[in-house]
Amino acid sequence: MSRRSDPDFPRFRGRRGLILRRLGTIGSTKPDIYRRPRDGEDGTHRIYPTGEMNSPHLVVVRYYVHRGLVVDFSINQLVVDDVGAEHDVARIDTKHGTVHRHQFYQDGRPEWRWDILPIPAPGDTSSWEIVNKAYDTYLDVMHDEWDDNVRRWRG
Repeated sequence: MSRRSDPDFPRFRGRRGLILRRLGTIGSTKPDIYRRPRDGEDGTHRIYPTGEMNSPHLVVVRYYVHRGLVVDFSINQLVVDDVGAEHDVARIDTKHGTVHRHQFYQDGRPEWRWDILPIPAPGDTSSWEIVNKAYDTYLDVMHDEWDDNVRRWRG
């Protein structure tokens, strides 16, 4: 079966009814964004700021280490209710090519997202160092702004 007669071959009608085929991403103007390298190790820590494991406050830190540097992270501030369910309060993470933060409503919907720091792409040593430094900085910021985040979450 030739491509011309294959019914699954992608063809689209252009102006004047001519059959055109889609060329994929040729000429795409979508910008490159930072992506973490593939050969690293994941890690997760659960931190109880009060030091008590039955505390209603919790920070879950997820990170990805490559060549000794944190190259991707998510710092999540949570409140644990009476039945043990965890509710997002605030988050600082590195998805979508930026270091950014989220504040959430009590029902789990995001209240707002604020970009803090762009991460240069493509990922190279300088990008990794920027993310690694941001990890250390914003872990402290999340701790320092704990009460403010909870107050905003409670309304």
